[in-house]
Amino acid sequence: MKFLPRKIHLAVGWLCVLAFVLTGQYMRHTIHPLLETSDRFRFSIRGNHVYLLLIGLLHLCLGAYIQRSVERNRARWQTLGSTLLCLSTCLVITAFFWESKETLDRPVTLAAMISATAGTGLHLLAVRNLKD
Repeated sequence: MKFLPRKIHLAVGWLCVLAFVLTGQYMRHTIHPLLETSDRFRFSIRGNHVYLLLIGLLHLCLGAYIQRSVERNRARWQTLGSTLLCLSTCLVITAFFWESKETLDRPVTLAAMISATAGTGLHLLAVRNLKD
């Protein structure tokens, strides 16, 4: 039987890569005039665009290699890490469309990156033997 988190990470990863392509088209065809008017807006929206690709690639890599830990505590860390990574995906998409790009404060983007970092760290802690 397949390991369910593997399927989830691969599906979310491919959806993020697709969202990256679609948001690129959105930026090019819909909001391109706005990108030319403000450097801050352009860098903020491009940053969120690249974060979407980063999260997607992170999900794909994790989905390609994840294995269920035999230890109960480490399996819980994996579950919590996967949950945080999925949360970061939702936050990055939210930040792309709804977070203000005119100020330096970007709390949704910050929360997304913290969640992705914590989720990745928990998966790293769940590795049985770091020497292998």
